[in-house]
Amino acid sequence: MANNLTLEDVNNLYFWATKLEEKQNSRYVYEENIESKEDILNLTGIAARNSLPKEVFKLNRLKFLGIEVEDLTELPKEIGNLNNLEGLTIRCPNLKELPKEIGNLNNLEYLHITRPNLKELPKEIGNLNNLGRLEIECPNLNELPKEIGNLNNLTNLYITCPNLNELPKEIGNLNNLEKLEIKCSNLKELPKEIWNLSEFKVEFDIKNNNNKELLKYIVDSPNNENKDVELKIVIKEKKD
Repeated sequence: MANNLTLEDVNNLYFWATKLEEKQNSRYVYEENIESKEDILNLTGIAARNSLPKEVFKLNRLKFLGIEVEDLTELPKEIGNLNNLEGLTIRCPNLKELPKEIGNLNNLEYLHITRPNLKELPKEIGNLNNLGRLEIECPNLNELPKEIGNLNNLTNLYITCPNLNELPKEIGNLNNLEKLEIKCSNLKELPKEIWNLSEFKVEFDIKNNNNKELLKYIVDSPNNENKDVELKIVIKEKKD
C-alpha cells in the first residue's frame, strides 16, 4: 500500500472522500471519482475542503493538493512526506505557521499561499529547487526569508503582502525570474539588487506616503533606463 497505508487508513479516507462527494460542490473536491477503496491508492489530486485527515499525507502518489480548511491553524509536518507533489495551494485563513518540512517537497513546481494568518515563512522554503511559480498573499506577513533568493528555477513570483515593509536583497539572485509582481501597500523601499532583474511590476497606493517615496525612487533611478518596469497607480478609498 502507498507509503505504508493501513487498511484502517484506507477505510478512513474512503469514508471521508465519499462524504465529501455527497456534497453539491464535490466536483471541486476530487479530480478522480471515488468508487471503491482501491481508488484511494491511485489518487493524484485532492482538494480538501472543511477537513483534512492525517491519512492524506500517506498518499505518496499525490501530485496536486489544495487545502481550504477554515479552522486549520497549522499543517502537520507529515506534509513533507508527499515527495511527488507538484502543486500545492493553501487557503486557510487561520493558519499561523507552515512546518519547515515543507522544504522537503523537492518536486514542487507551484506553491500558492493565500489569506493565512502567517507572520513569517519558514526559511526552508528556499530548498524548493524545482519551484517555478510562487504566489504569496498574506495580509499579516512581516518579512520574506532571504532564502527565497535560492529558488534558482523560479520564473513567476507574485507578492501581495500589505504589511511588508521591505524585500530581501537576495531577490536579485533570481536570474530565471520572468515575472515579478509586487502589491505591498506599506513597502518603503526596494533593494538595489532588484535592478539585477530584467523586468518587474509594482502596484502603488498613491495615498500611502511610503509608496509615494518608493514611486519617486523608481522613476528617478538611472537604473530603470534599460529595464522593463511596469508601474500601476491605484487609489484605495478608506473604509468608514
